[in-house]
Amino acid sequence: MTTAEITIAAGQSNRSAVKYHFGDKDGLIRAVLEQYQSRIEARRRELIAGLEAKARPTLRDWVWALITPLGELLDDRDGEDYLSITAQLLSNPRLRILDDHRASLAVGGDHFLDVLDRTSKRSQALWLSRYILVTGAIFHGLADYSRVRRKEDGAASPAEFIEELINAVAALIERPASSTKKAGGRAKYSGGKTRRN
Repeated sequence: MTTAEITIAAGQSNRSAVKYHFGDKDGLIRAVLEQYQSRIEARRRELIAGLEAKARPTLRDWVWALITPLGELLDDRDGEDYLSITAQLLSNPRLRILDDHRASLAVGGDHFLDVLDRTSKRSQALWLSRYILVTGAIFHGLADYSRVRRKEDGAASPAEFIEELINAVAALIERPASSTKKAGGRAKYSGGKTRRN
């Protein structure tokens, strides 16, 4: 969609409205995403404060605090649209959604990523790989679920889906390192087979 089409859809007669207010289309997208990010961060801070009051929160507790504010967006259509847009834009290098999401986790009294890193006892390289997988699973999972539940009878309830997503993400974080990593070698993908360098 071009900025001219956005201006028309918004009912604006000024064809330069997007450029004037947001700079360009990427600026408009960032503004839309930031509106939700601040809401998500505020809710996550609230959940983390409750966790920090617990004696010994588990990894699953931290994952629950990570996912719940996003899962709550399934309660309204605009929130579902945010999840869908974010999932589509995760790999856009200009918007750096992945980096922005990572920065947004630095909330509460402690850095959320540090808490997960300490809990899961992973190397930085392994944690970054898992973080990329986790972020994709969360956003694509929620966006796909939102789309499917509108079209499919018998889809899980939002609460059931979120529970499964929390379990899956916690399992992904807790999974031991692969044997190639433990052995100190680097695995190389080659035609469906993994070979060691």
